[in-house]
Amino acid sequence: MALSGEKSPYFSLDEKARREYHSRNVADLHGLISAPLAIYSIFLVCDEPGQNIFSSYECIMKPQRSQIWLIAISSAYVTYDLWLCIFELGYTLQKGGDFIAHHVVGLLGAISVLISGRFNVALSCGQLVSEW
Repeated sequence: MALSGEKSPYFSLDEKARREYHSRNVADLHGLISAPLAIYSIFLVCDEPGQNIFSSYECIMKPQRSQIWLIAISSAYVTYDLWLCIFELGYTLQKGGDFIAHHVVGLLGAISVLISGRFNVALSCGQLVSEW
């Protein structure tokens, strides 16, 4: 079986299957970017060496640039994937409602974190480790 070129199984997919294939690849790319960035944002961004968001009050109360980037990248991914699944793949509340709810909750959480600020930014980065 050819993995690339004209004989690749990709070219035999219909349009909907191709969109879902792209969605899954973007999800994998997001996981590859967000999980290491989340680990970095939890354990390696504090001003004081050896501290992390779980052991330092100052660290958790001072949002870092990498944490904001992580939330922005993850929000963009969730927005893209939600748009793709609803408007391109035809997900509805009956078919894919749990997926839609998961993404809507993620977006609302990101908006809430950025509005409330301070320690919520660091905690949100801690939660994003699960993207791996």
